[in-house]
Amino acid sequence: MTCDVVQAGRTTPLQDVVRLLGTAERISVLPVVDEDNKALGVASGTDLVVRRGT
Repeated sequence: MTCDVVQAGRTTPLQDVVRLLGTAERISVLPVVDEDNKALGVASGTDLVVRRGT
């Protein structure tokens, strides 16, 4: 069994990251990848709260 990986790119708008983290699958962290699908890091709900405070 396989499933699609939900991920964000370096230029994914913040609103899209919020939407992806709020999906029914209860995603708590979102991999952030570059154009070659190499991992750059992860985004979490906590990151969004910190970002909103700035």
